Amino acid sequence: MHRVVAVVTAVALVGCAHGLGSGRGARSWRSPSGTQLLEQVEAPKGSAPPHWLVLKGTSSEDWLWRYEFFATVEVLWSPDGSAFAINDHLTPEATALTVVDARDPERVYLINDLVEALPSETDHFAKNDHAYVEAVGWTGDRELEVRGSGKGANDPDGFERHYVYTVGGSLRVK
Repeated sequence: MHRVVAVVTAVALVGCAHGLGSGRGARSWRSPSGTQLLEQVEAPKGSAPPHWLVLKGTSSEDWLWRYEFFATVEVLWSPDGSAFAINDHLTPEATALTVVDARDPERVYLINDLVEALPSETDHFAKNDHAYVEAVGWTGDRELEVRGSGKGANDPDGFERHYVYTVGGSLRVK
């Protein structure tokens, strides 16, 4: 199953052995329960995007899920480890937020789409050159604070909004 976030693709994999090295500057994020690990690895030479974020159990090298990206990512695990948020710095002008249900990694939520669908927010994201949607932090096991910001033709002085997202549910203005 493929899910696309702008130019980044999230791909669900089950039981895939990899053999790829972590490379220089590799990063990893262990779940609060210690049972799962998100690890940044380099994609095979010539691949685009060149970086992968893989989810695996800590007792196995098999991959449960893979997220492909071009630049840098930051990961925030929910307090109980049931979900994680990925701040994907696509370009200097855009950041995308993806939330994954760690209990069922095929359940991927594209938060930018939810923010842009709010009638009060459409112009801020559609009519500005710089638009960022980022996880700020978890306020509960399944509730995430989200920041939307940017600047451009619609908001020359910039804008900043805050939202609350419930995993698998709704997004509301804070």
